Amino acid sequence: MPYGTAWADGSPPAGDGDGTLRVWDPLKRKQIGMAKKARKGGVYSVAVVVLERKTVVISAGKEKKIKLWNLKAGSPTS
Repeated sequence: MPYGTAWADGSPPAGDGDGTLRVWDPLKRKQIGMAKKARKGGVYSVAVVVLERKTVVISAGKEKKIKLWNLKAGSPTS
């Protein structure tokens, strides 16, 4: 069950209780690309922001840390 969701480029990312971050196609109701193990615990909050002209996903979870994700690459940002 998704705990946190937000919209990015028309595709909502969602965080799950198992620590997985997924991006969805809302029209097809299917996951886009691979799921990413984002956290050791559950993903409780997800936000989408534009930083330095790049769309990034911010996730927060059970371990009380924030991670920034490059949505297009599907990897944490540095």
